[in-house]
Amino acid sequence: MKNEALNQLMKHLDALNDMPIYPIGTKIYRVMETGSIYMDKVESYEITVDTDGKVRLTHKSGNGYGSNMMLPEDHSGYGGYGRGSKIVSFHFDRKSANKAAAPLLEQERKKKIEANKRRISEIEAENVELEKQ
Repeated sequence: MKNEALNQLMKHLDALNDMPIYPIGTKIYRVMETGSIYMDKVESYEITVDTDGKVRLTHKSGNGYGSNMMLPEDHSGYGGYGRGSKIVSFHFDRKSANKAAAPLLEQERKKKIEANKRRISEIEAENVELEKQ
């Protein structure tokens, strides 16, 4: 009976062979859809086995915001800490993260320029109304 639980655990741990496991201390840069870049350092791992037997490995970081989960193999996550920006890509060096973020920052800059132009036209229209009075 005791060996059965151990054998089941070993079977679950064998599933980790197919997963990327990054060494403790590895820096992982997350590029967000806004072009922001956040760096996390792998400090621990969490292995979860669901009731259906699915094994999930999570790289964890303690970066002052509590225990942050990093999932380099899953790009569908959101940034966490209330940042609300979707993760676009993960990188292991700052240079490639900056390169990936550059077009996103350009898009954000253009959006801000358009928003400023709309605000200017609204203010000009308001000034015209005030001058008529």
